[in-house]
Amino acid sequence: MTQPQWPISDVEEARATVAAAVLPPWRQGEVDLKVGVEAELLPVLVGPGGEPAGRLPLHGPDGTLARLQSARGGRWHSAGVPGGSPELELTDGGRITFEPGGQIEHSSQVHASAAAVMADFNRTLTAVREALSYGDVALAAAGADPWFGPDEVPMQLDAPRYRAMAAYFERRGPAGAVMMRCTTSTQINLDLGPGGVRTERYSLASLISPLITATFTSSPGHGVRSRRARTWQELDPTRTGFPKALERGHTLSPEEVYAEAALDADVLLFRTPDGDAEPGEPGFRFQDWIESGHPRFGRPTKDDLLYHLTTLFFEVRVRSVLELRSPDALPAPWSGVPLVLVSGLLYDPRARAEALALLGALGPRLDELWRRAAAVGLRDPEIASLAGRAWEIAIRGAERLPTGWLGEGELQLADQFLERFTARRLAPADELEEALAEGPAASLSWTTGRIARILHHRSQ
Repeated sequence: MTQPQWPISDVEEARATVAAAVLPPWRQGEVDLKVGVEAELLPVLVGPGGEPAGRLPLHGPDGTLARLQSARGGRWHSAGVPGGSPELELTDGGRITFEPGGQIEHSSQVHASAAAVMADFNRTLTAVREALSYGDVALAAAGADPWFGPDEVPMQLDAPRYRAMAAYFERRGPAGAVMMRCTTSTQINLDLGPGGVRTERYSLASLISPLITATFTSSPGHGVRSRRARTWQELDPTRTGFPKALERGHTLSPEEVYAEAALDADVLLFRTPDGDAEPGEPGFRFQDWIESGHPRFGRPTKDDLLYHLTTLFFEVRVRSVLELRSPDALPAPWSGVPLVLVSGLLYDPRARAEALALLGALGPRLDELWRRAAAVGLRDPEIASLAGRAWEIAIRGAERLPTGWLGEGELQLADQFLERFTARRLAPADELEEALAEGPAASLSWTTGRIARILHHRSQ
């Protein structure tokens, strides 16, 4: 029997609820170097000349879901449609889910090393590619679909959450449709750690987010270097970007910052007793709901607040782990480079201290730097300088991590990436931009990882 839910009594109870939800108590002796990834890809139909011919639909007899469910090899099995969205469970841990535009998302299980999580990702990517590719489908990695906009990519999910989310974002402008149907990223999930370590890791993860945006963009266009970041910047300032409390310095605990941000964020949707959902109105904050109630939905319960946390999309989310959401999806062989660098900074104590000394004063400028990163990327002299210095610290930190944390060649790939791109104030978006100028087939080839011949002269 379901226990009755009582309304939250006041703001202080809400703050305590958020703190307990996002930061459970640390258990003595617990390992704090675990890692996971959530990687999204675009399934793209391939035309006779190798050009993109449309996005593969999620549903239908020849759609993504049908192809995956009929695949042989036993890598996954159907887990039903929890919450109205189809899901496949991987037999060795993790799951495959789908975004509203039919983007495929692999959420890995938790691993004890970067090497293990990247091996998991590569196995899953290979299996998905084999299941989908009858010669007519490619898995494209780019932060925003370079070929098809929301007018050409309909909503693929009909769950109440996504219907309400689409309606809410539509009230704010066109960015919601682009974000939901046309963008992809690789999210890095890291341990928060104990005590003061978690404050340092959370603060540093936020401080490096603009550098991640600029360094790893793969979504050029419309006068910006990162279309994906620009889309998030135009989406809803109450739940994206950086909590305002970070402007006051990097010594605030994650639970303090997150509780304040959660209460200040607008209510995205209201869940109804019959299992449906209705969109919220921009300008109606969760704190307003607590203090004034709602004419139809009364006052919120603890369960409403916990669900509200799932609708926050800051560049760094705190949900028992640190979720770093700034990297665009990257094609092989670069897909693992953000994880190498970020873990080197956050997990090595010496690197973390050096990076905080370098970046710690930037808190009041985080939003400004993030917007500049989206607009001009590493062409901005200050951002390029900070990125070069931060990633140099990260490489040294990664070298000091425990034996086995990185797989063979992963550190070398990170070095090659920095030499090929960052040291020259370039990003993958620059290569994709040139491939797009060469033609649709060349750009699709680039997004699938066949990048050796593109701009080969730059490595001469």
